[in-house]
Amino acid sequence: MNIAHLLISRQFTGAERYATEIASASAARHKVTFIANQGPDSIFDVLRDELDPAVDLVPVRTVRTRRFLRRLCAERQIDIIHCHDGVACRLVRANPWATPSFVSVYRWETPRVSSLHIQYRPRSHRHFEGLIAVGKWQLKDMAGHYYGAKTHVPVFYTPHPKLKADRRASLRGEFTNDENCTLVATIGRLHPVKGHDVLIDAFAQAKLKNTKLVIFGEGEERAALEQQAAQSGADIMFAGHRPNVRDLLQVMDLFVSSARFEPGGMAIAEAMEVGLPIIATRSQAGIEWAEHFPITLVDVDDVSGLTLALKAVELEPVAYDLTPFTADNTARRIEDFYQQVLSR
Repeated sequence: MNIAHLLISRQFTGAERYATEIASASAARHKVTFIANQGPDSIFDVLRDELDPAVDLVPVRTVRTRRFLRRLCAERQIDIIHCHDGVACRLVRANPWATPSFVSVYRWETPRVSSLHIQYRPRSHRHFEGLIAVGKWQLKDMAGHYYGAKTHVPVFYTPHPKLKADRRASLRGEFTNDENCTLVATIGRLHPVKGHDVLIDAFAQAKLKNTKLVIFGEGEERAALEQQAAQSGADIMFAGHRPNVRDLLQVMDLFVSSARFEPGGMAIAEAMEVGLPIIATRSQAGIEWAEHFPITLVDVDDVSGLTLALKAVELEPVAYDLTPFTADNTARRIEDFYQQVLSR
């Protein structure tokens, strides 16, 4: 197949990593074009580093983007275009209110699919030929509203190299020089939806001896969360966005997801890859991962429940069998779905 991925974004988080890893995995079997915005606020250079060299990365400007995309799909004979965010979805949707003189701009002949990185939105998704739910709950949301092809393909992880002992010791030294210190990690943009405020309160109330909370991520809530952490008196470190976070997970002892809303939970999968015990809220992703693996669940926004879980969790490595959730296996399932869409 000749596959195109479309992503319009200003930050590299879970959805962006999902898109680049699926495209890279598919490039081993198919011709793959990755179309992304380029400009002062874009992540185009980051995408270049993240994508497999076999993927053809193509820049797109925001001016006359629809015309450019239609021409590009025609010239490259793209079989299917996979969109990864709301802006990308709206760029390739049909416009039922277009006047006859503009119909060529809004007509899309290339079949379109989208992964629901957040949730089904009729304005963005209803005209698509196929939709990929990363959580089973999204299929329920679509029932009675969307009548194209749909499937459930959960999020995944890409196997990551294990650190050698000396490198592990060096990285751990960035957070503590005490080999007996327990490091608790969480990953996510600093936004209310991720529930970092709840985790900070619970961690402070737990009063765990010789334990540090490390928060990976950036966002508009950083100043408020730092103030909250300082007032709590607990040992909390804001580590920012770290491109090598998957290396850093290997020096942690526990992973916590305190999200109020978590569609897929890729960070949970990556924490499981390195064998960390996990505490997660009963968010959408937390519930679904707990169906397969021994994860401690607490209610959303439940400070006391999370405090008790932090006190009770056993800090022993866990052997998770993640074979069905590798990026390559996930990409193959998505490619099968492409064929299903094309055969309709």
